[in-house]
Amino acid sequence: MNPTEPIWKSYICETTEPIFTPKQCQMVIDKGMSLKKEEAKIGMGKPGSGYDPKKRITTISWIPFKEMPEM
Repeated sequence: MNPTEPIWKSYICETTEPIFTPKQCQMVIDKGMSLKKEEAKIGMGKPGSGYDPKKRITTISWIPFKEMPEM
């Protein structure tokens, strides 16, 4: 069996310089912290999926594109 790379690795790119400045990074962090938090779920709709604190305890915030169009 030949090992293969996962499909998601094809989306990774390497830059020659940082994409965001430290100030822009802080703006993204601040915006994410100011938005409503959601409980991260597992399983993506599969049987037994949903919120399970025995497997994962994470909160996330989604930043809508319209909130930070410059980024």
